Amino acid sequence: MVLFKLVREKDVFGAFYKSHLSKRLLGASRSAGGDLEKFMVGRLKHECGSSFTAKMEGMLLDLELAGALNEQFAAFRADASTADGGAVSPRRAGVELSIRALNLAHWPA
Repeated sequence: MVLFKLVREKDVFGAFYKSHLSKRLLGASRSAGGDLEKFMVGRLKHECGSSFTAKMEGMLLDLELAGALNEQFAAFRADASTADGGAVSPRRAGVELSIRALNLAHWPA
């Protein structure tokens, strides 16, 4: 944060940070890095305000919602298989699904 305070072109830094943040978030599976990214975005928000970090916070929120939806779907599949008497149909066997629905307004192209 000391170096960030010395940067004159904070908008340019924000654009690069947002671009690299999106690559880190989409490239990494669930790890402790998400917590560190939230911490850094929080520090940037404290330093520059919420308008500077709104899209970054939106990216983090999109991934949280995607994770929650994937967990709900996994629970639904587990409930459906137990409702069938514990037998998994051949059409569902071995199928794993992970979807990330992202808001276009938050993510860089």
